[in-house]
Amino acid sequence: MTHGKAPAGPRSTLVVTAHAGDFVWRAAGAIALAASRGEKVTIVCLTFGERGESAKAWREGKQVEEIKVIRRAEAERAAAALGAEVRFFDAGDYPLVPPPS
Repeated sequence: MTHGKAPAGPRSTLVVTAHAGDFVWRAAGAIALAASRGEKVTIVCLTFGERGESAKAWREGKQVEEIKVIRRAEAERAAAALGAEVRFFDAGDYPLVPPPS
């Protein structure tokens, strides 16, 4: 419960995506707007999208670990351009498997 006299803390936004590329084409505008308003924006990518979103890299003969490196770099550049930070869970792609509890 908040009261009218309580100081407001800094606003933040959390964006959770399945694949590293999802936030770019699904939420980039909202991310950029939040960041431009001074909010701390954190993007969480559950996977790198190394299987489902990386057909070109597979056709070029790249291996899964190399594709993850490529996808991480792409997502980090995109997040930086939007004014956000990005974190990766590397939960596997197709299938996405929750970690053991």
